[in-house]
Amino acid sequence: IVVSQGKKLMLYNSFPCTEVQECAYYVMFVAEQLKLSPGELELVLLGNISKESAVENLLSQYIGNVTFGKRPVMFEYSYGFNDLPSHLFFPLISQHLCAS
Repeated sequence: IVVSQGKKLMLYNSFPCTEVQECAYYVMFVAEQLKLSPGELELVLLGNISKESAVENLLSQYIGNVTFGKRPVMFEYSYGFNDLPSHLFFPLISQHLCAS
């Protein structure tokens, strides 16, 4: 989970999730701890999660705005990526952006 306001990083953490309900629990727990209103959050899902999945459906019940992220636009991608959802493999594709 990454929480930011504007360009300010407020939280970065990871939680082990083996059940659908655990994902929702951790998102709601973080919102509560940071005193954020779930109805006003903008949640962006990245990585190996599918649209209309049980996780996305459950999170959509509690969070005001749930979307799927996009790949970094500063790169050119092979045509093979055209058939893949843009949020898939985001951590792998963008990991080198964190190194200096």
